[in-house]
Amino acid sequence: MTKRWVFGVLVPFVLLMALACGKGAPTGTEEVPKAEPPAAAAEPVPAEAPEVEPAAAAEPAPARERAEYLGEGVILAGLKEADFTTSGPYYVSFYPATVLTEPSEATKQEGKVRLRDKDEEAWTALIVRSRPAERGDLQVGALVLANFYDATEPKDEESLRAISPWHLWRVKDLSNLYKEMVVLTRWDGYWSRWKEKEDHLLNLRIPESEIPLELKDLDL
Repeated sequence: MTKRWVFGVLVPFVLLMALACGKGAPTGTEEVPKAEPPAAAAEPVPAEAPEVEPAAAAEPAPARERAEYLGEGVILAGLKEADFTTSGPYYVSFYPATVLTEPSEATKQEGKVRLRDKDEEAWTALIVRSRPAERGDLQVGALVLANFYDATEPKDEESLRAISPWHLWRVKDLSNLYKEMVVLTRWDGYWSRWKEKEDHLLNLRIPESEIPLELKDLDL
């Protein structure tokens, strides 16, 4: 009776307990889940550099200009100083002056002027209105008014106002215009030769009146 009870009750009970305990244990055939590697840290996204606008090209320095320095109503009166018939064209000097009588048919196209520095009156057909030169006025062959001597530096306005007389020149070379320097040429009737000189742009004047063909063709 006792043995039957042991086998009939205990054995099934032990088997049930063994099954219950071994249910969660891994068997040789079950796959053990692999541990996933830790997620790699996200790489920082580089911040976009702000767009930089290209630097604007440096603008060239504006050309310098002169204000009018001769004075209101002052013209340049051309006077023939001498007539060198054997050595070439006559020699003309231009003096600061004011017009007393405008040229007309009644005066044979001559005007009466008062010369500023000589304090005397004269009649002349060469009444030239002019203005300070600008860079855009200059080209090879252009007529300009300038002092007789070389001037590699710009004169101040007081010195320019004091120039007397002025002379007509023709532009010969502009290769150094970037330095505001110009090579001028004219026929020197006294020495019967072509004369050249270098002058600064700011020392020149541009004739605005018509220059007689005789003067343009012979004197220059």
